[in-house]
Amino acid sequence: MTPARLRSFGWCVMTYLALLTAVKTLKFITLNTGIFDPVFRGKYDLHLPVILTHGVAAIAALVIGPFQFLPWLRRKFITLHRVLGRLYMLGVLVGGVTGFVMGAMAHGGLIAQTAFCIMATLWLLTGYRAIDTARRRRIGEHRAWMIRNYALTFGAVMLRVYLETLQYAGFSFETIYPWVAWGAWVPNLIAAELLAGRIQRRASAPVPASAPVPHLFGG
Repeated sequence: MTPARLRSFGWCVMTYLALLTAVKTLKFITLNTGIFDPVFRGKYDLHLPVILTHGVAAIAALVIGPFQFLPWLRRKFITLHRVLGRLYMLGVLVGGVTGFVMGAMAHGGLIAQTAFCIMATLWLLTGYRAIDTARRRRIGEHRAWMIRNYALTFGAVMLRVYLETLQYAGFSFETIYPWVAWGAWVPNLIAAELLAGRIQRRASAPVPASAPVPHLFGG
C-alpha cells in the first residue's frame, strides 16, 4: 500500500469511528436522564447542564475534526474550512472547560479524576497553540498542534473502545475505568507527538498571509 493510500485508509478508519461514536452518544444529550448508566446517573442528574453542554461541544469537535484534514476541502472551499475550524475550536473550548469540571468529579476516584483533568487541560492548551500558530502563520507548527489536539479529541472514541473491549474480555468496569481514563488519550498523544514532532522540526519561517493552511492529510 502506497503512503497516500495508507493515509487515506487511516483517515477513513478515524472518521468512521468518530462518526459512529458521535451517533451512539447523541442519546446522552437529551433530557432523558433515565438512559444514563446507574453508576453515573445520580451525579449526572445533579449537574445536567454541564453534562449536556459538554456532550454537545465534544460531539461537534469529534465530528468536525476529521474533515479539517481534507486538502480538497481547504483548497476548494476555504471559507467553509475556516468556518468549520472556528466551530471546531469553539467545541474544544466549551468541551475542555466542562470536561475539566466533569473530570474533577469523575467516577473512579483520584486516578480517573487526575486523568480526565489533565486531558481537558491539554485539550485546551493544544487548541490555544493551534490557534496562536495559525494566526502567526507558523503553518508547520499549526499543523503539528492540530494533530495533537485532535488526538485528544479522539480520546472520546478510544475510551469507549477500551471499555467495551475489556469488559467483553471479562474485566469489571470498576477495575478498568480508572486506568482506561488514562489509556483513552495517552497512547493517542504519544502517537500524535511522533508525527507532529517530525512535522514541527520541518517547520520553516512564516509563509505569506495568502497561503492556505496545510493539514495532516495533504498540503
